[in-house]
Amino acid sequence: RSCLHHSRRRPVRELVLNYYRRMKILADNSEDEIKKATKEANRAMMQRNITKHLLFLWRIFDAVESAGRKIKRAAKRERTSKRWNDEDELDWSVRGNSKSILKKN
Repeated sequence: RSCLHHSRRRPVRELVLNYYRRMKILADNSEDEIKKATKEANRAMMQRNITKHLLFLWRIFDAVESAGRKIKRAAKRERTSKRWNDEDELDWSVRGNSKSILKKN
């Protein structure tokens, strides 16, 4: 599956760094900066793992919310629905005021 806005994933061999090359890259940073960056990376990894493990709950929450909306919609429809009267057979108005129109005329 290819995405237009992402480059292809690199193979593991390209991601592996030699010890000396890694030390050369890290030489410009202080030990405190390295510890801080490591801590941030570990925190992000933990957050990703939490998200992965709780994904199934989000589906359940979405289903419950959807069911609640459908129930509210059905209850609202029942409250506003109007029973059919024989007297209003030819009346197409919303309120069914055919009798009142006839009485006025």
